[in-house]
Amino acid sequence: MDAPDICIIRDLRRSEKPIISFIASLITGILSGWGIGGGTLLIVFMTAIQGLSHSDARGVNLIYFLPTSSAALYSHIKNRLIDKKAFIIAGICGILSALITSAFSSHINSKVLKVMFGIFLIYIGVREFLRKDNN
Repeated sequence: MDAPDICIIRDLRRSEKPIISFIASLITGILSGWGIGGGTLLIVFMTAIQGLSHSDARGVNLIYFLPTSSAALYSHIKNRLIDKKAFIIAGICGILSALITSAFSSHINSKVLKVMFGIFLIYIGVREFLRKDNN
């Protein structure tokens, strides 16, 4: 049995789609600037609301990530909030893991990736909900 079609934006008038997409992009951009994970929310918006395939949403998210992360990085460097050693280690690990996981994900069915992504989101949500803030 196929999953129900929950694409909300498909039923809107043509003139309303760009407005909703702009508002969603604005909100996720602001959240990304705060380090909240706006890209993850953008993937959810594009797949659940706009009806894009998961692979198309991931591609758009990568394009979206470059300017938002660059702006956040510039701001953090300007405010001297970056530990250079941690930055180098995280950068190397990030590049390596991106290469490995992109090769891995290209061989997996899109439905399996959606389930894995959903489980990941639930795990992060529960972890954040149960986390005790030590500040």
